[in-house]
Amino acid sequence: MAYKAGLAGCVLSNHGGRQLDTCRSGIEVLPEVMEALREAGATQEDFAVFVDGGIRRGADIFKAVALGAAGVGVGRPVLYSLA
Repeated sequence: MAYKAGLAGCVLSNHGGRQLDTCRSGIEVLPEVMEALREAGATQEDFAVFVDGGIRRGADIFKAVALGAAGVGVGRPVLYSLA
């Protein structure tokens, strides 16, 4: 696990996962990751988790932060707004 290796954070991303119909997005696995970090003794101050995947609207940002994410990537919605 990244926390046990001494890293300061990680990004949950399934970049390219849209080609695999069974791949879960970052926001879907976030609760499991946060639980595993708690069990390992990590706090949100010790280890930052960012989510890049599954964010489609503003409410998803609030959900991710409420679940423990330090930040989110919002590339696709921004691109859609420019189209």
